[in-house]
Order: sequence, then structure tokens, then C-alpha cells
Amino acid sequence: MRKKLITAIMCVLLMASQFAFALEAEVVSLTSREPEVKSDVKDGLNQPYGISVDKEGNLYVADTYNNMIKKISPLGIEIVAGSYTGKNSMGFPKGGLKDGPALESKFKRPRDVFATEQGELIVADTENHVIRKIADGRVVTIAGTGVAGRADGTAEKAQFNMPSAVWQTTDGNLYVADTLNNRICKIDGSGITQTLVFRPDGITLQTAALNEPSDILMTASGVLYILDSGNQAIKRVQNGVISLVAGYTGINDSNGYGETGLVDARKGEARFNFPKGFVMDNKGNIFVSDSWNHVIRVITADGAVETYAGSLFSGNTVGTLESARFNTPTGIAIRNGKLIVSDMWNNEVKEIDIDYSDAVFSGSEKSLESLIDPQRTTEAWSFWKDGNLLILSRPIIEENGVVYLPFRAVMEAHEYGVQWQESSRSVFYESADSQGMIDERSGMRLFNDNSYLSVEGVEKILNIDLHLLDSHHAIIEME
Repeated sequence: MRKKLITAIMCVLLMASQFAFALEAEVVSLTSREPEVKSDVKDGLNQPYGISVDKEGNLYVADTYNNMIKKISPLGIEIVAGSYTGKNSMGFPKGGLKDGPALESKFKRPRDVFATEQGELIVADTENHVIRKIADGRVVTIAGTGVAGRADGTAEKAQFNMPSAVWQTTDGNLYVADTLNNRICKIDGSGITQTLVFRPDGITLQTAALNEPSDILMTASGVLYILDSGNQAIKRVQNGVISLVAGYTGINDSNGYGETGLVDARKGEARFNFPKGFVMDNKGNIFVSDSWNHVIRVITADGAVETYAGSLFSGNTVGTLESARFNTPTGIAIRNGKLIVSDMWNNEVKEIDIDYSDAVFSGSEKSLESLIDPQRTTEAWSFWKDGNLLILSRPIIEENGVVYLPFRAVMEAHEYGVQWQESSRSVFYESADSQGMIDERSGMRLFNDNSYLSVEGVEKILNIDLHLLDSHHAIIEME
């Protein structure tokens, strides 16, 4: 009996240890690790770059040096578009520019692919200097002449220089990181390309100039994020104003690039080394492929930059987040709560667990605390903007777990004019750049005859990030 009991206990302990091990965040490979297969034209990858996940969870990759767009599934790798016609004098597959049936089309070093809500694929065909679309089994050129240049205008006249990333919004507009032209372009529904112009916030940035932007993304509320690779920085654009999220802002070196490094810190103290890809999760965390540092970084929702996976030295190792090694990670996406990364020089795609219990994320509350004065907080909710307590003329109200802000007070603090319309029982707001209206149908609440709107509603109108620090009853507006 005693022997059976000991055996049973040992089995339970063994199962528990196995379960604990399974919960540890890991990095695994989704593609072949066999040398003879890894860079194969049909069944492998050759310096993969951008990746994208469609709404069904299918994974697509720009197989850059094979000049193809491929789909990766548990069944293997499938060619979606592009064809092979031999190798050039350097031993790489030949590229070209040819529209038509997808498997007969030609690309030249495409760096990005974006899966749209309509089931189409948009491609930054980098060394052809054009933007392509894959739909209904065919490839068409959306914009660009096939010759490097810089020009806005119609699809036939627009010119790009090494475009590296594309993003399509729900309204059908396309955005392009036109890398060697140091600009971001918009291609509207009629096919017209236009260079976007930003103005610096004058606080975190004194200039709006970009330096070889390598990736872009846009939030549902219309906030544009730019991976400004040559400036070693991540930047954000709201209402035409560009500001720093994290990275270098000083004087560039003799080659025209920002100061590189691997430094975990906040804002302008953080350092990157030519990051090439990034993605935002639904919590506001930004994961960055810090390519030449060979690591994956994260900018947490409260602005702290941390190294999440890998180490400074290149390699090719799967396993724990600390032991994993990459060699120039580039494209990055999120699928089913996991990071998907194209490990370019390893000719692989890797999957990384996102462990939100990791100390990287648990430090967020401490970081938020650093943005307020805890001595000035009370049981009542307070609002903090730019590190200062914002005195509101009406109290913040919490009801059934939802926090509501006094609409007029908050909007006026952001330089909006606000007017109550008694006839329609609505509130009209207006600034130099925008205007709008809220009423009970759009979420407005009346408390003591004063209009209120939820934190989420205010975020959407003002295009700002607000974070609730429950332990201090503080609402913090992030820069």
C-alpha cells in the first residue's frame, strides 16, 4: 500500500512538473530546420521579410529572395504568387515584374505582404518599386512605374524607391512606407498617391523628418505608428502631429543614421539597432523586431521598453525566451495570442508565446505610478496629463465598473470648444482640426445634468491613450 502511494505521488509530481514546463513561454520554429530545405525555392524560405495573418488565421510571408509570396500552414509551405525562372550570376533566383495569373507572375525582392479584410493580399514589391495586389488568383500592379523615383499622382505616374511596408485601413486607403524616399504615402480608393506631411510636436521631436521608415501600422482610431528604422525610433502620428514613442532623437552620425544600441529604458533613453518590423497587441503593447540587435523588444502600454526574447548575439536556437536566438528578425505579427516572427537570415518563421505574467508586463503598474504623484491621489478618481494633475470642474464618476469623464471639462482641457444643444439634447464640440457631436445614442450619460462620456469614448474622439491605474484611482494620459 505504501509503495503504491509513493508511486502515485511521484506520478502526480511528474505530471505537475510537466504541466509547469508547458506553461513556460517558449520560442518554436514553424518552418523546416533542415539545411537542404530551408532556402528551397518551393518548400523553403530565402531571407523572408514581412508577414501577415488574415482573419481566418492563415499566415502569409514575403519570401524575399525567392521572389514569391507564400502561405505557411501545418501542412507546409505553399506558393501563393510568383514564379521561378532560374538563378542570376549571384546564385539567387531571378526576379522580374509581371502581372497576370498568380503562379506565372514575377516579383523582385518583395519585403511586405498585407492580408486585407476582403481576402486580398497587398504586396510591397520592393526592388520593383511598385505596390501589387493578389486577388482571385491574379496579380495586378496598383501603383508605381517599375523604376525608382519620387512622384505622387495616378497609378501610372506615381513612383517609389524601395517601398518596404504596406497597410490598408477599413476604408480601403493604402499606406506605404516608401523607405529610400524617407516618406509615408497614402494611396486612396481611386489610385491616387499622395505624400503625407507631418508637423513635429516640438516636445519629443523637433523635426518631422523620417529616415528609411521600414514598417507602419494604424490603430482602429486612426493613429499612425511609424518604425523609423534609420533614426532608430518608433514614432506616432495623431491629427498630423508626429511625436516620439521610443528611441533616439539626437544628432545623426556621419552616415546619416541615429545612434544605435540595446538599451531598455523609456522614450528618448531607449536604443534600437535598425528595427525592421513591429506589431501592436490589443492591450496597446508594441512588439518590435530589433533586427540588428537580433532580439524582440516590447514597448509596454505605459511606455517602458524591454527586451522580450533573444540576446544581443545572433544564432538559431528555439526554447525559452531567454535562451532563444535569432539572426536579423524582421517581419512580426500576432496570431492566436502568439508572436509570429520572420527570422530572416535563419530562413525560418518562428512562433513566440506572449506571457503577460512576465515581469516585463507586471512592471507596468510601477511605470504608471512614476507618471503621477501618489501623495496627491485620493479615493476620488483623478486625471493626470503630461505628468500633472488636471483640475476638472466636475468629478469623475464610476458606475457599474465603467469610468465616465466630465465631457466639457476634459474637452476644454484639450483646447476644444463645447456647447450643449438643448433641442437635440446633444453636445457639440469643435477645435481647429475637427468637430463632432455626442448624444445618448453615442454613449453620452447625464449625471447631475452634466454630460459625461466613458474613458473609451473620450479616447476615440481625441485619439489619445488613457490608462487607468486602479490602485490609485488615477486616469493617466500617455504622451
